[in-house]
Amino acid sequence: MNVKFTYSAEGIVETLTIKDYRGEHTLVVDAVESFKAEDGIVLVKSDNAHYLIDSSLKRLIAILPTAFIEVHRNRIINTSFAVGWYKNEIIMDSGELYPMSRRKKPFCKLALKKLSKQEYKLYTRQVEN
Repeated sequence: MNVKFTYSAEGIVETLTIKDYRGEHTLVVDAVESFKAEDGIVLVKSDNAHYLIDSSLKRLIAILPTAFIEVHRNRIINTSFAVGWYKNEIIMDSGELYPMSRRKKPFCKLALKKLSKQEYKLYTRQVEN
């Protein structure tokens, strides 16, 4: 396994230490924007950098802080990076759009409203005439 987790007293992950061909990288979990499962590995997006780890989303969602929610069967996001949603997509402050599954959409909207002090918006697209 190329990742080590550092836990708080409550059993929640605080940091990830990832070892890859570029060396060893320690990431604070709160700085991670998303986790995406791809072909048996997980892609970690943090500070416009991407890392690959040997883990599963099922294991990660169990140990991540409550600010992380599963929005699709292959994606976990950090709600502190979300700014709103449009139809079935969550809009991140980086401009990325992440799909929400129909089954998880009500939970995602509720979680976004409860977990954040900021006001989330339902975005509408402007139609030019």
